Amino acid sequence: MKLEKAKKLLIILLVAMLCVAVVIMAADAMALPGFILCIGLLAAIVVVHLLYIRCPHCSEHLGRDWGEFCPHCGKKLQEENTDNL
Repeated sequence: MKLEKAKKLLIILLVAMLCVAVVIMAADAMALPGFILCIGLLAAIVVVHLLYIRCPHCSEHLGRDWGEFCPHCGKKLQEENTDNL
């Protein structure tokens, strides 16, 4: 999975987890199933982060540094799109 797609997937999972958490707080009836779903979404976030948030050049894990350049090899993380020129 490419880095940009992994970042988008992480954001989607995080938003889904937050939505479930809001629903849990609003309705006590879904507390246990919602809590289990939140834990599952959190586990998915951790797995995606550990497996796919990596430099496309050196494959080192980026950690929390999603800047413009890899902190390990120094190469640019985002591919420049030259198709629209």
